[in-house]
Amino acid sequence: MEYPIMEAGKRAGSVKVYQEGLFTVFEAKCGGASGLVRLSVYGGGREGYLGVMQPGSGGLYLRRRLSRAQMKGFPERIEFAAKAGMAQEKPRSEDARKPCEKAVYWHRYSDGSLICRDGGGYIIALPASENCCGRGAVLREIEGRLYMLFRY
Repeated sequence: MEYPIMEAGKRAGSVKVYQEGLFTVFEAKCGGASGLVRLSVYGGGREGYLGVMQPGSGGLYLRRRLSRAQMKGFPERIEFAAKAGMAQEKPRSEDARKPCEKAVYWHRYSDGSLICRDGGGYIIALPASENCCGRGAVLREIEGRLYMLFRY
């Protein structure tokens, strides 16, 4: 399988994922990129950290072999790759765009909550269900999972 590496909403490279015996291999290439890039894969509201990309082949390159035990913390269904700690969102409707009209980079906490900086304040996203919405919250889907968003 092949997945895009996303940077600022655009495709910057690709990650190939394949089996090599009992191991899952991730091979990432990002042409024309430079600098320090800590790469993760994302899917279903989860992040799987791969490591730091190294210079090579006219851009950045990363190859990582993971055992089944190492894959337990990774998303079951990968959607894309991006810099570590960066989550991209998929709004449910036009109304869901009201809290942030521009691209948002979410910082993920171990309890499943997300936070992002928005202008002079912050937006906090807490996991939710379709029939549950806290007072003053807006429901929004982020990485395939439903969240309640609060501004402060």
